[in-house]
Amino acid sequence: LVFGFWILNSKSKFLFAMLCTMGLGIALECTLRQRRKQQNTLLCHSTLWYGIQMTISYALMLIAMMYSYWLFLSVILGILMGNICNNNTGTFILPYSWIRRQKMRIRERKLKLRPIPEDDEEEEE
Repeated sequence: LVFGFWILNSKSKFLFAMLCTMGLGIALECTLRQRRKQQNTLLCHSTLWYGIQMTISYALMLIAMMYSYWLFLSVILGILMGNICNNNTGTFILPYSWIRRQKMRIRERKLKLRPIPEDDEEEEE
C-alpha cells in the first residue's frame, strides 16, 4: 500500500473502512443523480460530474478487488442505500403509481357501499 496507516490491522480501522466504503457507494449514486440533472446544461458541468462519477467508480472497483468479503459487501450495500435515497419515485418502497391505483380502488369500493337513493320519477315512467 502507499501509506502505512491504510493497513487495516484492527477492528476499528476495518469498521471505519467499511463505513467509508458504504459512503462512497452512496456518493456514487448521488453523483449519478446530479449528472442526470445536469444533462441539458453546460458541457463542462456534465463533464465534471462524469469525472467525479468515474473516479468514485474506479475507487469502489479497487476496493472490491481487495478480495475482502466484508469490503465487497460494503460496496454493494452502499450502492443499494444510495439508490434508495436517490430514487425519484416519491416513496422508498412502492412506486407512486401503484399507491395511487390502490387509493382509487379503495375510493371506488366506498362509493359502491353507499346506499343508492331511489328516484321516484324513474318508477313512474
